[in-house]
Amino acid sequence: MRWVLREKGEVYDAEPVSLPLDGMPPDFPSVMLTSLDSRHRIDIARTRVNVYRTRTAEDSPLDFRSVAGSLGRLVAELAEQSQVPIGRLAIVGHSSAVAEEPGKEVARHFFRERWLQGALNSPEHLEIHTRKMFPLANGLKVNSWVRVRTAERLVGPTPIVWIEQDINSLEEERPELDFSRSEVFDFFDHAISEFSTILNLYFPPEPALKEV
Repeated sequence: MRWVLREKGEVYDAEPVSLPLDGMPPDFPSVMLTSLDSRHRIDIARTRVNVYRTRTAEDSPLDFRSVAGSLGRLVAELAEQSQVPIGRLAIVGHSSAVAEEPGKEVARHFFRERWLQGALNSPEHLEIHTRKMFPLANGLKVNSWVRVRTAERLVGPTPIVWIEQDINSLEEERPELDFSRSEVFDFFDHAISEFSTILNLYFPPEPALKEV
């Protein structure tokens, strides 16, 4: 934590939060560092570190690849400064789209007409979760989760379709792995490429009109 406050204090400039660890599981965060503008956050536990970049109302749409590169560097630097091995990596990305009736939008997108005329004719809330396992381009086996669900933005409130993508290395391989700095960068780089590929599989771009 001292290193973050010393080297990144201009980013994590809000008052640090420190919690007692008595009786808490090892992955429970005991230190939380945030920025005053709510864009940046780090949660530090004994066996886990989560780093966040959150889009605020003042932000333009975030470039996932740029954000992933920054977060990857921070993760690698934290591990080096703490002199602890990195046995597992994960990246989670959220995106959303405004929809007047998000339940119906999700149903129409994923289900056949026979279901839309029956059980799914008017869903207020709908969630779809899928999980796959595959090797990234660097050969590392990963889990890939996609979650599509109805939600609301707090401002408005505005109904939306919420999409979460989660790519993570395997928990059972954690004891055998110790990611180097370059391997951390490779993971984030390859995972972000997969994010784009996977999102296009679930939500294919509309075909361009051909000139006649």
